[in-house]
Amino acid sequence: MTASRRALVLVALLLLAAPLEAAITVVTSDSAGSSDNNAVTTAGVNSGSSTGMVVAVAWYGPSGTPTVSDSPTNTLVAIAGATICHSGSGTCTGLWYATSITTNGSHTVTASLTSGFPSIAVVFVAGIHLSSALDQVNEAEVTAQTIEPGSVTPGEAGEIVCTGATAGLSESWASIDDGFTLHQNVANSGNHFGLGLACLIQTSAAAANPTWTVAGGVDDLTATVATFKEAAGGTCVGRFSLLGAGGC
Repeated sequence: MTASRRALVLVALLLLAAPLEAAITVVTSDSAGSSDNNAVTTAGVNSGSSTGMVVAVAWYGPSGTPTVSDSPTNTLVAIAGATICHSGSGTCTGLWYATSITTNGSHTVTASLTSGFPSIAVVFVAGIHLSSALDQVNEAEVTAQTIEPGSVTPGEAGEIVCTGATAGLSESWASIDDGFTLHQNVANSGNHFGLGLACLIQTSAAAANPTWTVAGGVDDLTATVATFKEAAGGTCVGRFSLLGAGGC
């Protein structure tokens, strides 16, 4: 075998040595609103290839802070700086997240708080950083028909930006702009608040501050946002980064 052929074989073996590490993708999502004012559990989805999850919860702040959990008992972390309650009505929005998660074919998430009127929404993602995913956060409250969660600029390319928003009285969220995908939209009822969860996967790091618009009129609104890093090394083959020099 010539030297050039040996080199080609070596390259092929390196390419096969480890799977392609893909950019962040949304695997699936789910949501639900409480029917008894006290707790809510989603119906359950196949979380499959997910390596992380982002959860948004809406609730009534004067009742306390909800307990958030999932069926495989992953450790869900409340995000400081991405939990806010309206100073007037007490309508709250908060974000939780987990990485290196255990998945299953009927993955549920639950929020519990007596007289909390909770709603919950979740996105399951693949390709998220497994040890230090959380990057930037922001939050906002307003009495209006629209709300922006506050500007965030991810520190790296390839991050996912997720925002949750709660409406006190409006039936549901009509829209969100700036290229965000509205993954889940829980309509308000007598037992729970209206809640939206939307995400944007960036290719290049750029400031993001989308506008949420409620389906009804002026309302007490809260919104939060957080960005999460791509798995270490970006898109990789074997030990070599396709985004530049260096290992993954």
